[in-house]
Amino acid sequence: MNLLIWLGHDYVSIPYIRKKRKEGKSGFTFSKKVKHVIDSFVGFSYFPIKLLPIIGIIFAVSSFFYGGYSFFQWVIGNNPPEGWTTTIIIIRLMGGIQMIMLGILGEYLWRVLDETRKRPQYVIDKIYDEKLED
Repeated sequence: MNLLIWLGHDYVSIPYIRKKRKEGKSGFTFSKKVKHVIDSFVGFSYFPIKLLPIIGIIFAVSSFFYGGYSFFQWVIGNNPPEGWTTTIIIIRLMGGIQMIMLGILGEYLWRVLDETRKRPQYVIDKIYDEKLED
C-alpha cells in the first residue's frame, strides 16, 4: 500500500466480509503485526529521524533554562542540594547534544538508504508518441 501511495497512482479499496477460517491458525501473530507496522512506519517516513534532533534541541535548551532558574534561585537564597543542579544540567545538555548528533547521522543514513533502494526519481504514467513540429 505504501508503494502505491509513493507512486502517486490512484487506488481503490474494495470492501469485503472476511469469513472465519475453517482450519488451522493464522501464522500472522500479534508480534509479526507489530513488526509490520513498525517496518512500514520506519521504512516510508522521515518523521522519526526528523523528531530526534528536535527532541535534542528541546533537551539542550531546557538545560539552559534550568540553569538560569537554578542561578535565580541561588541569587534569592533558595539553595538546591549541592551537586544536584550541575549534574542535571550537564546530563540534559549532553543528552540533547547526543540526540542532535544522532539525528544528523540518521539523516545521512536515510539518504544512503534512499540511494540503495534505486527507486526512480519519478514515474512516467503515459508516453505520448507525437512528433513535435518546429
